[in-house]
Formats: sequence, C-alpha cells, structure tokens
Amino acid sequence: MDNNRKTDSYDFDEVDADDTQASDQENMEVGEDDNYPPNNNNNNHGPASPDAENDTADTSEINNEDDLDKLKANASQGVAKIQFAVRNFSKIDGTVLSEPVYARNIPWRIMLMPRYAGQEKTKHIGFFLQCAPETDSLSWTCSASATLMLVNQANKEGAMSRRIHHVFFPKENDWGFSQFISWNDAMDSSKGFIKNDTIILEASLSADPPHGVCWDSKKITGFVGLRNQGATCYMNSLLQTLYFTTQLRRAVYMMPTENDDPVRSVPLAMQRIFYDLQYCDKPVGTKKLTRSFGWETLDSFMQHDVQELSRVLLDNLENKMKGTCVEGTIPKQLEGKMISYIKCLHVDYMSSRIEPFLDIQINVKGKKTIYESFEDYIRVETMDGENKYDAGEYGLQEARKGVIFSAFPPILHLQLMRFQYDPLADLNVKINDRYEFYDKLDLNKFLEKPESEPANYTLHAVLATAEEAIDNNYGGTEGDEHFGRHCTNAYMLVYIRDSCLGEVLRELTDDDIPDSLKRRFAEEKKLEIQRRKERNEAHLYMSVQVWREDQFSCHQGFDLFVADKAKHSTYKALKKSTLSEFLKALSDSIGHSVTEMRPWPLFHRPNGTTRVIGLDESDYEKTLFDLAENDENWYIFLETLLPDDVAKKCREFVSIPLGVPLLFFEEVKPNRVDLLTDTNIPLMKAMEEFTDGDIICFQIDPKDDKIPSVKDYFRELFNRVDVKFYDKNVSNDPGFTLTLSQRMHYMEVANAVASHLNVEPMMLQFFKSYQPYRDAASHHPIRCSFEGTLMDLFLHYKPSVMKKLYYQKLTIPVIEMENRVQVKCTWVTETLKEDSEFFVHPYKDATIEELLEEAKSLIKLPPGGTGKLRLLEVVSNKICTCYDEESSIDCLAQPLQRSYRLEEIPHDQINLEENEILIQVAHFQKEIYQTFGVPFLMKVVDGESIDSIKQRIKGRLDISDKDFEKYKIAIIRLGRVTYLPDDEDKTISVEDLQPTHGGSGRPWLGLDHVNKQPKKTRYSYVERAIKILN
Repeated sequence: MDNNRKTDSYDFDEVDADDTQASDQENMEVGEDDNYPPNNNNNNHGPASPDAENDTADTSEINNEDDLDKLKANASQGVAKIQFAVRNFSKIDGTVLSEPVYARNIPWRIMLMPRYAGQEKTKHIGFFLQCAPETDSLSWTCSASATLMLVNQANKEGAMSRRIHHVFFPKENDWGFSQFISWNDAMDSSKGFIKNDTIILEASLSADPPHGVCWDSKKITGFVGLRNQGATCYMNSLLQTLYFTTQLRRAVYMMPTENDDPVRSVPLAMQRIFYDLQYCDKPVGTKKLTRSFGWETLDSFMQHDVQELSRVLLDNLENKMKGTCVEGTIPKQLEGKMISYIKCLHVDYMSSRIEPFLDIQINVKGKKTIYESFEDYIRVETMDGENKYDAGEYGLQEARKGVIFSAFPPILHLQLMRFQYDPLADLNVKINDRYEFYDKLDLNKFLEKPESEPANYTLHAVLATAEEAIDNNYGGTEGDEHFGRHCTNAYMLVYIRDSCLGEVLRELTDDDIPDSLKRRFAEEKKLEIQRRKERNEAHLYMSVQVWREDQFSCHQGFDLFVADKAKHSTYKALKKSTLSEFLKALSDSIGHSVTEMRPWPLFHRPNGTTRVIGLDESDYEKTLFDLAENDENWYIFLETLLPDDVAKKCREFVSIPLGVPLLFFEEVKPNRVDLLTDTNIPLMKAMEEFTDGDIICFQIDPKDDKIPSVKDYFRELFNRVDVKFYDKNVSNDPGFTLTLSQRMHYMEVANAVASHLNVEPMMLQFFKSYQPYRDAASHHPIRCSFEGTLMDLFLHYKPSVMKKLYYQKLTIPVIEMENRVQVKCTWVTETLKEDSEFFVHPYKDATIEELLEEAKSLIKLPPGGTGKLRLLEVVSNKICTCYDEESSIDCLAQPLQRSYRLEEIPHDQINLEENEILIQVAHFQKEIYQTFGVPFLMKVVDGESIDSIKQRIKGRLDISDKDFEKYKIAIIRLGRVTYLPDDEDKTISVEDLQPTHGGSGRPWLGLDHVNKQPKKTRYSYVERAIKILN
C-alpha cells in the first residue's frame, strides 16, 4: 500500500479527544509470560504498596528529544509507549519512577521497586504502571490495558512481558506485578536482562477516555474547542476547519462590523468565535453565533447536513463582504469551475456551459478510493433509446453527457455522500464502507487541460463522525459486542493546493486583527465578567419594587393600581441593608430628602384586594430582608407628598372650587363602595375609624339621581372584560382585543365587533372556543337569537385566562345562515389536483343536487366537460361514499367537521351500461392500510383486458412508461390482495368487482408503489432546511 494512503480510521486531524485507538482486547488478560517459571505466579499483580518511598536513581528516557516531542504532541491520543532505562540497578533499594509520558492528556509512568515474598523474603522486581492525573478530584477513573516488558538486551526475542487490564482510580492509581521477575534472574548477566548495571523496562498502553478529569487543552495542545449546544457537532467541525484556514480567518477579521447589531450580525458573531478560539483558555460557546443566525433553541438540537450549512454560511459571509476591502475572498479561495457538456455522436453538435462550484459531492458507495470517486464523477453517460438528446435542428440524437473540471480552487472542499436513499426502506441509509483517501492528491488528470500550477493537493482537515466516542461516554447500546475498531466515518475532506499552502496558511499575527475589533471584544469581555460577578453575588441582593403617585395617577380600576400594568421602578439592594440606608440611597436617585419620603409596604388582604400598611419608627432600623419577610422581592408605595388636609388635597388635585360640595366614598372591595353618610362633620373626623391603606373616592354632589355616581362607575368597572376575537377561517390570525361589558347581549357584542371590522353586524357569525384552554373554534355557532349575556359565554373560564371568541364574515345575513348547513368542499380537477377549498351553504331541507348546483356558482368549470358534478367523501385517502343526487342533505355526517370532495363527472361515466361498473382506484405502499395520494373513480367494462385497464390508469395519472413500470395493480376485496398478472390478454369480469356479503365489502383497485410524498408527522420538530435569517 502507498505510504501516503489514508483510510477512515486514520487519525490525521482528529478533533474529538474521546476517540480511542483500538487494540486486541482478546489478548489483554493479566498473566505471566510462557517463559517465566510457573511457581512465581502467585500474587504477582495488583497495586504497589501505598507507603513505598521514592528513592533517587539515575533514570532517563532512552528516546531522543524528537521522539519525546512527538509523544507530547500526541498527548490526546489513547496509546503511548514508555521506555525506562534504570541505571545503577544493583544499588536500588526503594521506589523509582520514569519520566511521564502522556496519553489521554494524563501522565503515565513506569514504577519499579524491590519487593520481598515468602518466608525466605525472596527479592523480586515490582513492575507497575502508574496513572496520576493532575487533578484534585477524588472521583476520576480511567480504564487502560498495557503490556509490561523487561527488555532482553542480548536477545530481543527473549524479552519478558506480561499484560494487565485495570480501571485506575485515586486509591488504585498503579497496577502491575509485585513479583514480575526475581531480582537474581534480572541481575544474572547470562540471561541478558542487565548490561552495564542497567535494565530497560517498557510499557505499551492503550487508555480509554478518562472520567472526572479536567485537562487544560490550551496548555497541552495550544488550542481550545467549541461547546456542543445539543446537536451542533457538525457546525463545530466546520467552524474549526474555517478557523484553521488562516486566509479565510484573516478575511473575516477584516470585515467592517463597527456599526453592526451585536446580536443579529453574523459577521460580528463569526469574528467573535474566531477571536475567542485564538485567545481564550477555555472551550468557546456558539450560542451567540446561532442566535445571530436567527435560530431558535430547537434548531440547535437538530442534526443537519454540514454541506448545507457550509454553503449557507459561506454565501451569507460572501454577501456581507461585498463592497468591503475583502470582497471576493471566498470565491477566490473556494470557487472552482467545471464544464457540463453534451456531445452528439453522429452530428457535429455540442452543448456546454461552465458552472462554478464551492464544493464537490463525490460518491462513496461502491468506491474504494477517492480517485475512483473522481473517475465516477466525470464518467460519461450515453444518451440513446428513449433518452436521446434533442439537438434542435438535428432532432433527437445519440450523445454523450458528462462533466470535466476546468479549474480547481486553492481550497478544495470534498463532501463524501455517506447517505443514500433506499426506496425499499423509504429512508436514507448510512454507508459505512471502507473508503481510502490520501495525504497527497493529484487531480491533474481530471482537468480538461493543464493549469498554470499543478493540481496537487495536501490534506488539511478531516471531518468525521466518532461513534466510538459516544459509546465510551454514554455506554453505547446495551448488549452490543464490539470487536476491533469502531466506525469513524469521514464525511468531509478539506485539501489545500500545494502551490497555495504558504498563502492560505500564512501565519496570522496580532497585527492582522483590527484594533477596533480588539477593543470591542475586550469591552464585551469586561461586561461579561461584570455580569458573571453579578450573577455570583445575586444571592446577596434583593429587588425592591417601588410605585409612586405619579406612576398610577391616571389609574382607572379597583385598588391603587394593577401591579402588572402600572409602571414602577425596581432597585437592587443588599439584603442586610436597613430601611434607613435604603431610603438615604433612594433620596439621591429621586431628588427628595429622606424627610419628604414615607414608604408604605403593600400586602394582599384575604378579600383579594391590595392595600398598604404603615411602619413603626423601629422598622426603619430593620433589614430589608426582614421587612420583606425573607422574600426576594419587596413591594412598596413611596409617598413623597405628605398632605395635612385630605379634602383640600382632593379639591386641588382636580381643580374643584372650594364652594362646590363633594361626596366621599370608601372603596371596600371591587363590588362594594360605601358612602360616608354624614356630610356635616369634617372629613378627617369621619376617617378616624379608617386604617392605613384604605381608599377614599370622591365626586361632586350631582343633586340628581340620573347622573352616574361613583357606585355606577365601579359597577361598570366590575363588569368590564377584555375579549380577544379571532377570524375562524384564517390560520394563525393575530386577532384583536375589545373591552366590553359582561352584561352585553348578542347584538351589542356584534355591533362592537362590526364597528371594529367595518362590516354590518348581521354579516358576522360568532363561535365559542372549543375548550377554554384550547386555541380552536367550536364547530357550532352562537345563534343570533341567544338571550344570554357575555358573562354566560365565559362561565367556565378562570378570571386570569384571556376570554376568546371566534367570528367569520358571511356573504348572507346570519339569520338566513342559521337556516342553512355549512358544508366544506374541496374542488379536485380532472388531473387529480386539489385545486381549492370553499364552503357551500345549502338549506337544511335541501338535496345533494341543490348543493351541487350552488357549488357550480363558486367554481370555474373547464370548457368541453360534462358540466355535471358529484360529491364524494374521502377518508384515509380512499373514497368511502359517492352521494346520490336525490339524497337529502341530512345524509352528510358532521358537515362542519369533515371536508367533502367535489369533481366533474367524465364523459365516459355519465351513463353506464349494464356490463359496466364504477370502481375506485387508490394508492398504497406494501400494506393496504398505508394509503396515500388522491383516489379516483374509473369505469371498468365486463371482459376488458388487463392491459387496457393499465393503459387507462396510466393515462389518468399522466405518468411515463418508465415510472408506471414500478406500479403493481391489485384487486383488494375484504382485506385480501390479488395482484393482476402481466398477461396482456387476460380479462376482468365485472362480477369479480361486485360487492359481497349483502352489499358490503366493495372491492377496489390498488396501485402498489413507493410513496414519494413527504411524510407527515404529528410533531413540529422535523428536520428543516438550514436558514440564516439575518
């Protein structure tokens, strides 16, 4: 195999640190080497002694510095090899450790110590593998397998090796053999293990991803990753690829975004992502980017195609680059050109056009290498037979059709088509076939003619799924047994042209980032730190919601104000601060001294009203948290004007002269207002029995009972209700809200709505909600003779629930409409297309024929037809009833809830002979209950050939012979399917299509074929096309 050849299991550009190198699991049992004496196999593996002391010794790695750097560069990989040369071996009397080697970003060491066994205290070598993550956590674990080897320096084949498998954790962070080999055997120079008082130990380990270990990606690799929002791994992979293509990153930085919206700007969000990837020490979030796309939270949990996102994102950036200093960067770097051509074989005629591309989709199915995919891409197709090419004046000609590349871009994106539609399963099937690609790619032979620079490419990035990472982190599928390596499928490759490597990957320095951008992100970081600090200290603060007199002086309603509507100010204050301290701070904010302010805490009374309560002198030294009774929110009314004479203040408030008599009332609760009867005593005297928070209402004494009083006003307020009206026939209608009285009758409500809609009241019909908490209109209208009030329509509503009514505009007065029946109909054309939907309003005692006549005035019949209509009921894509014209309208079941089908009767179905019958034809897939599409009726003549029936069905469906070959026709009778044979001469008897069992079980013709219509789902979160809305 070529040394440059790579496969899907190649770890060239792995981003996911959880992807594991597989090894031979079946050979990883802990045990002794076959050459080792069997009598030393007792208690020879386990953890080292926890109290062993570390002695100094002359230890070193035998690898050179280049090998060591290579191991450190691969610190995130799951495999590693440790080589430990133990010098002055004969003098060792304690524990010695090798230098660390990193795997899974965890340091691993060989640990050696002398161990004694048996009554004779025979000295052995204790050989252990130590796992020591740099973490304070006591809950970390890491499963690993390793081969421990004592190298034979005289004969490599004589090495002593054993295998271990262990789950390392804090209390057992080393594992191996306490009696790996006797000390005397190791010291015996004739056995070859020691040379110049030095032995060599090796450990080849394979580690699974650890749990409970946090590692510093920036420190170890120099880079950080992107957080997955839910199912955005495909997006993260693409962003990383674009980030490491420094020419594109530089262009993104140079886009002017000084005046962009910080939330909706996609270029600014991309700049922020790239800047954070370059300078942050922790994984970078992508929520601000997806928010700039206009995505909802649900979009982040939907798996999408990376090619689709790549095209949409690059198109968006290209549009935003127009008119800037980086205009044309994306086409210059990513755009190639191909020529699509059709060349006639027997005449001198050729049609061709040049098409640009930003990526190339290549087939994987049945292809072993990337070169085979390119050869398949430019494969020539012969157009002959029914597929001849229309060459204009030359007529239909045999031709060859294909594509050839005319130019390849500096950066080549290759999309591997890992999914293919399976018509039998009716779903996309993933292709996990082995597929080889290369570090180096020579595409010169796929060009129409050589370019100025060779089309030689170097692999830059591999975007791959890592199912193994999912299995190891989340347990995979219970009961699954995996042998060998898990599937890691590449789905996108990025190559860079060799001649452009220096330009595309030119190092990006700090000077390449505009200063304005750096200042903006520094300010954002500062604000983010401040917000984080506020969140961390939020438990120390509480909210004080303050209402003042000028914020609800125009309030019309019960109580002092409506809490969720009245404007108010919210202040954050320390829970431990006293009321005096809070008022002192508040005085600077509102411009009143502390002596001019008096706080009144609000409380809810048992009768459902809200009032204020007074505070004692001692309360001013209590903490706000205590005054709020340990609540996080405290509500107060802040009085800043302290009147001495209430009556005088009332007159001044509304400019009433002193001589005009006033009546004063007390508002007890919403439906009760009491007059202060004795008007001869001073008001302050009458208020002596009042408590803090009581509400006084006043009016000019009318001296006339016909003039509305305060009681009348509050009675009207008590009956006031907001009602939202929706158009019943408009989906997602936003509706409008009217404030009405609960005591209104039908015509009063109709007049109010008609005035808003600018229509006549009698041309409206109203409907209640299907249920109080369901957004749907009832099928039964409210009769215009309804004698109840608006209150009667909302008996089952809770007070806090918005009241809803639905309406529809009529073409006839509602009185006349109530004597008619509303029938919903769908007009189906001759080509079996559902053209329009409308309502027909026949009288209740009408016949089907009268309904059809009225329907004719609502549709436009095509010329040359019979002009005769019929009414069908279709259920589950099958015709269940064809209504007779003489039948009464009462035979329609639930005409308001069902939709009936109207169609014109064809000429051949007007007058049937005795040997002719109408039979329905419906589509199904595999099972007869899986019906779909638009069914239809067709005439069958007794003794008609099967071939004739097929041809008439094909003509009615208006499909080609090639497509019709995929259809299988069957007679379905009482659930039994009988497929019609291909024998063209065989005929059908009308008797076989007659109903059985006393008129039930009418047979029908079924068309068995694949349903290519998009599947419907009861859920709304089906996969949607990727869109960037901003």
